[in-house]
Amino acid sequence: MTLRDRLDRWFLELWVHRNGAIIDEMVHSECTIHGLPGEKQGPAGLRPFYELFCRAFSRVEVKIDDSVESGDTIGFRCTMTVLARDGSAHEFTGGGMARFRGDQFVEAWNCFDHLALMTSMGKVPDTTFVDALMAQARI
Repeated sequence: MTLRDRLDRWFLELWVHRNGAIIDEMVHSECTIHGLPGEKQGPAGLRPFYELFCRAFSRVEVKIDDSVESGDTIGFRCTMTVLARDGSAHEFTGGGMARFRGDQFVEAWNCFDHLALMTSMGKVPDTTFVDALMAQARI
C-alpha cells in the first residue's frame, strides 16, 4: 500500500464515513500533530478537534489534488468541501505533510485555509486579513 493509499483511506474513513475509530488505528500514540489549534499529541490530542469539526459540519469531503512521496513522508494539497448545519456548502483549500511508520502517522503537519472557510460562512468579513495587514503596516 502506497502512502497515497494510506492518506486516501484516512480522509475517506475519517471525514466521509465519520469513522472516528480510524484515529486509534492510524495515529501512533506518540504522533505529534502540528497546525491545529494547540499542538496535539496522539489520538487523544486529535479527537477533540475531530469531534468539534464533525459537530460543526454535517458533511466533510476531501479531494486530494496532488501529492508527492519521499521515503516515509507524503506531502499533499487538497480541496475540502463542508456542509454547514444550515445546509450551505463551503469550499476551502489546504494541505500538509505526514510521516508514516508502517500504517500509522508518526508526525503530521496541517495547513488549511480556515480563514477562507470562516469568510465563506460569513463569520468574519472578507476584508479581515487586509484590514489586519494594513493596521500592522502602520505600526
